[in-house]
Amino acid sequence: MPGTSQPATDPADGSQSTRDALLGAGMRTFAEHGFTRSRLADIAKEAGLTTGAFYRHFASKQDFYAALFEAYGDALQERLNACPDLLSQFEAWIVVSREYRGVIRASAEVALPGTDAAELRRTLRDACATLLARHLQGMPSWRLTHGSAVMLVDTLAQTILMEAAGWIPERDPADIARALERLVQRGLYVR
Repeated sequence: MPGTSQPATDPADGSQSTRDALLGAGMRTFAEHGFTRSRLADIAKEAGLTTGAFYRHFASKQDFYAALFEAYGDALQERLNACPDLLSQFEAWIVVSREYRGVIRASAEVALPGTDAAELRRTLRDACATLLARHLQGMPSWRLTHGSAVMLVDTLAQTILMEAAGWIPERDPADIARALERLVQRGLYVR
């Protein structure tokens, strides 16, 4: 899990353990303070490293965010691919997003139109929509259009963003998943 990375033993090296320590610290810092209020020095300190160690791995705060978002996307795709049905996919998405709360909170601040972060979010959204649509194709006499799948993914993403921002209370992932499944069953399918 990203938020539990241990500090690197040799902060001067360019090792994967140093990078992982920075990513874990960034997740915790972004979750607590958001993207804008998180300083690179605070992230490095949280990791038990120097700001110089940060710059050996990342060119900028935006580059760092992109690495965190990529890790989130990889974890999400891996978990979704392992799910046997739509309900478990929805639930897995919520669970992974909570594990990566720092990325989700930062996403609300940095993924403005025209930015690299916005493109990352769009790519992940489209990949998830394709995965959901593919999963639903096997259901007898029903198919989910790509547009409806994107709308469903957007609905789930908004719920996750609002939870991360503290605008709505966290709910049981299984309850949210069942509500989304009902949404699919009652209105997003086309014959």
